[in-house]
Amino acid sequence: MFWNKEKKYTSELAEYFSAVRECSALFTEAFKIYLEKKDLHLLERLTARVHEVESKCDDIRRSLGSHLSAGAFLPHFRADYFSLIEALDAVPDAMEHILYRIYLEEIRLPAEFTDDVHLMLERCMQTVEKCLQAAEALFTDLKKTGFFIDEVDRLESEIDRLLRVLIRLVYRGNFGLPEKIQYSSVIRDLAAVSDYAEKAAGKIQMIAVKRQV
Repeated sequence: MFWNKEKKYTSELAEYFSAVRECSALFTEAFKIYLEKKDLHLLERLTARVHEVESKCDDIRRSLGSHLSAGAFLPHFRADYFSLIEALDAVPDAMEHILYRIYLEEIRLPAEFTDDVHLMLERCMQTVEKCLQAAEALFTDLKKTGFFIDEVDRLESEIDRLLRVLIRLVYRGNFGLPEKIQYSSVIRDLAAVSDYAEKAAGKIQMIAVKRQV
């Protein structure tokens, strides 16, 4: 019975990882189109698709919590796995939040920021993917978790550097203060996606250490 519950949990967890990846792909598509075309009407339609997948992530997260409450895994690991899923779920939430903010506030980033923001987007999505690979390694090859967590840390450091460069460019630019606040908020929100992935990676590291004891 115990192993059946654990098997159901890991099977549904794989569905969750897949849903987060789907959300990341849609978010990337939407954000790239936003950067290149500044078409807020198209962005609104793409955001609706991201919202659908983010809602699916929420549904799976709640189901995973039910499996844990029903007795999946040993008691001293249940809180850790629940905490991990809560941390991971902040990632698709953050993606949805950014897109809603952009089209509701009608924010159009100036063209001079496009290349650097595009690079930040790419690095953020790589951070999310490495975090997911670390989470998968908990159940497939525990020794690999360290490699993926190191990659998360490396990418996060690069994103922090890009963030500082972009914020400096925004506040040195010839924009009004309201525009500077809007532009910097979008950039900070994008960088926050990798922050959430890094926090989830910290949870993964804690679980990996406990399982190796």
